[in-house]
This record gives sequence, C-alpha cells and structure tokens, in this order.
Amino acid sequence: LDCFAVHLDAFAGRAARVDQFRPVLEAAVAAGADGRVVVGGDFNTHQHGLAALMPSLGGGFWSGDWRGTEAARWRADVFAKTPLRDPFDDDAGATTVSLGGLTLWGGKLDWLLYDERRLACVATGAASSKDASDHPWLRIDVTPS
Repeated sequence: LDCFAVHLDAFAGRAARVDQFRPVLEAAVAAGADGRVVVGGDFNTHQHGLAALMPSLGGGFWSGDWRGTEAARWRADVFAKTPLRDPFDDDAGATTVSLGGLTLWGGKLDWLLYDERRLACVATGAASSKDASDHPWLRIDVTPS
C-alpha cells in the first residue's frame, strides 16, 4: 500500500493548490496502476463563501465562479479525471469557523482518497469533534478489489 500525505498552502490560491498537488496526483495514479494507493491530507479547499471575498486566499483558478464549493470543483475538475475517490460528502468532517455559536464558514478541507482500480471502500468514519486538532479526523476502511 502506497500512502501519500499532503498539506497544501492555504494562502496560495486555488490554481497554486492544484499545481502543488499535481506531482502527488501523477505519482499516486502511476503507483496505483501496479499497487494500492491512498492519498490524504489538508488540501485547504476553502475558496468559497465568505472566503472567496478575501484577496489573500484568491487565485485565478475558477476565478469569479460562485457555483458551489471549491471542494465540489476539485471533485469535478481534478479527481473525476482520475481513479482517485473520496467517499465523504463535502459536509462530512467539514471544518467550520464560528463566532458566538454562529457558523460563519464551513467546508471540506481534508481529503482521504483511495484508488478505485485496486481498492474498494467498505466503511468510513469522521470525528464528531475536534478534540485533537482544529480539523476532524477521517477514516476509511478499504479492501482489495
């Protein structure tokens, strides 16, 4: 099993995050042709909602596109072209920013992908709290397919 862990730059902008991830994506897809692959980490896919208004988080990739979340765009524009799948919906394990009990922003920052060519996901889990980190943990159980 080949495992890749990433932490993409939060302030680089969307296009830069995709560029940062491209070498990992290529290596993971190549490794998955002959073996089993899991990719996980903090992708910082947060450029939507109120965060889209912050210039320090901006970038040219999907610029001016207000349809959905950045995570949804990664699914459609990056992962859909590969055998890598994240079994969590974009709300499961989402990281939120709150002020006085009011959620100001929430989104999928963390991903746990598996290569569906050689693995099948049989169970998932996500923390219901953020006791150990500011991000909830994610877990997948995979079996050879």
